[in-house]
Amino acid sequence: MSAALAPSLTPLEIHEDLRRFLLYLEEQIAAANQSAAETFQREWQGIAQRARGLLGSLPREILHRNISEELRLALERCEQSARLWYGKVSWEDLVQSLQKFRLQAKELSLNLGSLQDHPLFQSFLQGQRVLPSRTQLQWGRKAFHVLTGLFGIWFYGYSGFSETVVTWVLIGCFSGAATTELLRRFSPELNRRICIRMRGIMRERERHKISSATYFMGAILLLFFIFPRDVNLIALYFTTVGDAAAGIVGSRWGRHRLAPHVSLEGTLAAFAICFLGCLLLAAYGLESFRPQGWDLWLFSIGSALAATLAESCFKRFDDNLTIPLLSAPAVYLLMRLFS
Repeated sequence: MSAALAPSLTPLEIHEDLRRFLLYLEEQIAAANQSAAETFQREWQGIAQRARGLLGSLPREILHRNISEELRLALERCEQSARLWYGKVSWEDLVQSLQKFRLQAKELSLNLGSLQDHPLFQSFLQGQRVLPSRTQLQWGRKAFHVLTGLFGIWFYGYSGFSETVVTWVLIGCFSGAATTELLRRFSPELNRRICIRMRGIMRERERHKISSATYFMGAILLLFFIFPRDVNLIALYFTTVGDAAAGIVGSRWGRHRLAPHVSLEGTLAAFAICFLGCLLLAAYGLESFRPQGWDLWLFSIGSALAATLAESCFKRFDDNLTIPLLSAPAVYLLMRLFS
């Protein structure tokens, strides 16, 4: 994002216009001058137009964040109150409408100030590219996540390579990722270049933190040293396909929020995908564990429930870390139970 694409007006400028307008509004309400109503409308329409233009000039990566959503809602509430000015018969009615609007305009002013001070907006003004947020659906990231997981399942479980070969390949990949993370910390310029090149699969919160891919490889590598092959195959499926299903459905169709980043729709999608995948793997794809009848169904339900809880209840941590590390022990215990 180049600096030339920055908005022509900053929130601070609109904030100052709105502050002067509110002072003028206070004076006119105190003077009870009904002839000033048309002036109020013209002044406010100009400010509202500039605020809408500001929102329209922001990139998606900022528009999808809560701070922009709060600003948009505050602007809508102000505009709804402003429409009540029209058709007022008496000055007393108009004064009541203006007093209600005054409170909402002050809220809008606070939101403009918050946006101006936000680090991401400052980066945007300086011409830096802002990476997507957690709430923004990245199809490239989801596709990379799922395809990597499916390839890992094939490579580990069905390619014919020994576990030793697979483990050494994973050690090499994790070592490369860990080395890159260290270099990013010591070289801001390298970090900037990597973020630009990988913007399709990276998020803003990963700019100065460990990426989810590194967490994923580290967690899977740890499981390879602890649990048997069948457990790892199911945990790998949960971490890639199940987590992706929750993210896609939750971002596109999630309406009922269970937590800030958890929706009922996404949680149900994760459970359904994890259940079906576990059912197929346990019935046809595992080497030493083949439950039959009700044992197969109960095992699949219990394993999918463990993965879903790991995905939805620990959002403070990275999904690529919590899902494998929490679901694998549950799958192992259920395998022992239904063996």
